[in-house]
Amino acid sequence: MDEKKKVDLLSEMIQTKSINGNEKEVAKTLQRELNEAGISNEILPFGDNRANLVATLGSGHPVLAVSGHMDVVDVDEENWNTDPFELVEKEDMFYGRGVTDMKAGLIASVIAMIELKEAGTPLKGTIKLLASGGEEVGQLGAEKMANQGYMKDVDALLIAEPSGYRCVYANKGELNVTINSKGKAAHSSMPKAGINAVEHLLQVLNKIENKIKEATDGIEK
Repeated sequence: MDEKKKVDLLSEMIQTKSINGNEKEVAKTLQRELNEAGISNEILPFGDNRANLVATLGSGHPVLAVSGHMDVVDVDEENWNTDPFELVEKEDMFYGRGVTDMKAGLIASVIAMIELKEAGTPLKGTIKLLASGGEEVGQLGAEKMANQGYMKDVDALLIAEPSGYRCVYANKGELNVTINSKGKAAHSSMPKAGINAVEHLLQVLNKIENKIKEATDGIEK
């Protein structure tokens, strides 16, 4: 794929307004390119014009999953000097909603697969593209692909999120928990007769903070 076609593909993707939705249109664009290259792929619809896309190149293990999301965050056009849904090149930089986060990274992954296919590069294993919808809010697409088993055979995962032009092997994550704390009501004149459920929650929070501190101290050193 020549350089002009790569830029044209990014431009087409930026024009698709996939603000946490409309990912199916992005998936169709990627599918067109993958089909032309003869790479096996499938669009997995969910919801109103929403979809994931899975493509594979090679066979057997190890399986390297290459992942990226097709949606973008919302736009406050007052903060833009250019049309956010038009790819603009200025001073060796590209501007447009999703250039960094993360349509360029996603397209780079697709182009890499296409160029490997075109070059006839022998693969010892499988490259599996997992393009997800709904990453910016709710991680709906990733959850669906995980539930559908697309991660079960994966040996390693590469994500083309922006990282300041550095390869990183770890990142902060997110933990969602639901904690129920039971208490016992008592008159304010006799607090010892009651049980303060809020105090229990504070104790749990302190334990979580201490565990996180213990885990990160070793990494920072």
